[in-house]
Amino acid sequence: MNNLSKEFLAAQEEACKNPWTALFFIKYVNGADLVKCQKAACKDPECAYLFAVDVVNADIEYCQEAACKDTCYAYLFARDIKKADINKYQKSALKFEHVLSSFRNKCKIYSLF
Repeated sequence: MNNLSKEFLAAQEEACKNPWTALFFIKYVNGADLVKCQKAACKDPECAYLFAVDVVNADIEYCQEAACKDTCYAYLFARDIKKADINKYQKSALKFEHVLSSFRNKCKIYSLF
């Protein structure tokens, strides 16, 4: 498929409706639009993390912004991506700690944690 053909553009448009298919499209289809696929993939924190791990020339800062919306992927991003901004991870971790602390206080189940 020629990356300028109507079929290619339609397939890319369809793939970019879902973060996972956008991630797979950029990984496995030559000529895919990096920016368009990254924007679509980064709607999901896990896909954003995987995009940064797997896609050459990914915008690491953009991916990290999306990955840090989930503390698990914020941690993995900080651990696995060499160019990660650790401060963004710390902000995400602090938000999680605040939520966890609030949950502990409301539920009075300290013994479980």
